[in-house]
Amino acid sequence: MLAAAAAALYLVVGAPTTAARPPVTELLDASGQVQRVVSAPSTFDETGAAWSPDGTHIVYLDAAGLHVQSLDGSDDRLLVSHPRCDNDQCLGNLDFAWSPDGTRIIVGGAGHRTNQLLVVDVASGTMRSIAPESRYTEYADPTWSPNGKWITYTRESGHAGYASCCQTVLTMSRPDGTGATVLYRSVSWRAGVHPVWSPDSKLVALNGVPEGSPHDPWFAIEDVATRRLTRIPIHTVSTAAVWSPDGTRIVATTLKGVVSVDRQGRHRRSVGTGTALAWTRGAGLVLGRPLVDARNVWTSKGGTAPARFAFGVPDGLSLFSLAPQP
Repeated sequence: MLAAAAAALYLVVGAPTTAARPPVTELLDASGQVQRVVSAPSTFDETGAAWSPDGTHIVYLDAAGLHVQSLDGSDDRLLVSHPRCDNDQCLGNLDFAWSPDGTRIIVGGAGHRTNQLLVVDVASGTMRSIAPESRYTEYADPTWSPNGKWITYTRESGHAGYASCCQTVLTMSRPDGTGATVLYRSVSWRAGVHPVWSPDSKLVALNGVPEGSPHDPWFAIEDVATRRLTRIPIHTVSTAAVWSPDGTRIVATTLKGVVSVDRQGRHRRSVGTGTALAWTRGAGLVLGRPLVDARNVWTSKGGTAPARFAFGVPDGLSLFSLAPQP
């Protein structure tokens, strides 16, 4: 049996390198050896996984929907069924995030029209809708502030080809959906805002692709109390940025490599090539190199030391996402 106190584990989603192999979600040890397969869905749209905050449970997607299970794979339960779309009103797939205390999960893209935003009690499975449900609307990119007081999510709405199309709004509210306020309104549809909270719950980083709009930033940091948005002149790719554990710096991925800035968006440093995947006190800054070295994982101590090879993912897979065990 796997134990939470064992050597470092990594939750990895691997993309197939050949059509003959499906995507897979696996637990790997610090040497890259597979400890067990968490999920092997039939399509890549049904992938996704995340650790519980205490590292004792895993939530993951497969063809049936969103499951939760213990670290060793026992007590597997389906929490939210995967959308079964039979019309043109479905915009995306399930997206999810744990609450800091590990008791609840916020889920976007739920319902047969993918237009529900739910908070699910992990122990009981009880679900509560916390945002209005409308046609041609999707809730995505849900996040929970580290202090547990706030959530954020994007609301993407509009019917393509019609006057209602299209906008992306980043909203912050209390976990029960009350007190909703707009943090950022994009003029690009499906802009991929990818909000990420700072560890002290005071800042939210935005990172996306503005699709040619001069209004939308590639990379920015917003103070949630003052609503001040600091635009950072870095052309990032559409992946979530990563905060340092102490919240003093944040790293983002560009086509030329990984760069870091401080909380004010200043003092830019080049970290290395690849994609920033995670940053923990134990593992350091974890990098993948999908453009040149899609199978291997590298780590940088403190996010400033030269990156060193850590391990490779199993044959036949390329690295899509990785999360060290908390």
